[in-house]
Amino acid sequence: MDTAFINKLMTIRDDDYDGQTHLSLSRTIEKYPYFSLLYYYYAKGAKNLSISFNENLALASAYSPDRKRLKEFLETKTSYPYITDNPQPSNMDKINAKIEELKKLYSNDLSEQNKIDERHDIIKEIDSYTEPELSSNPTKEELIERFLKIENPKVNSLEKVKENNSVNEVGSANDIDELEIVTETMAKVYLKQGNIDKAIKIYKQLILANPEKSIYFATQIKNIEEKNK
Repeated sequence: MDTAFINKLMTIRDDDYDGQTHLSLSRTIEKYPYFSLLYYYYAKGAKNLSISFNENLALASAYSPDRKRLKEFLETKTSYPYITDNPQPSNMDKINAKIEELKKLYSNDLSEQNKIDERHDIIKEIDSYTEPELSSNPTKEELIERFLKIENPKVNSLEKVKENNSVNEVGSANDIDELEIVTETMAKVYLKQGNIDKAIKIYKQLILANPEKSIYFATQIKNIEEKNK
């Protein structure tokens, strides 16, 4: 992680945020595409520079665990509301401590009742589907099609949770693991079919659904991209 650049980013004021800083931040995002805080700064930078703000706001919202925090962040006059007017030079320990503080600040605080209600909606939607019939001597294509028809409801349910900004907190660990297995299996099926983009999309959804395993899923994406250059 480029902690020196991130420390600079946290101390910079709106008036000092320029095109070069925006470009450097864009390159940092390319290196660490699943670090949601970078998208906060990028959206605010786009707002200050009047560059595709709506597009970058939508991207920041998609990666944000708490959109209320994102709104507060964008409305502050400086890049980060708790930075002093004359910040002192920071060593690596101070930089890392500040990054950890930011991670805690933007953690998800959904209520337990919301988690229960959303998990119930997922189960209800999955249960509403019935398995398609299969011929007595199915071909390989028929088997794949049947698998996708059966599992798509579970994947769609996962996407619905993500849109509600609740995917990191839905259900118990066992519930998340079950959906994770289903969607990763689908990703592998898409890879066998040659649908690279769809497979990568599923792994990206899994990163949002289970950030604790984001390194594993990001590695899968990297391997797929390298094999299909």
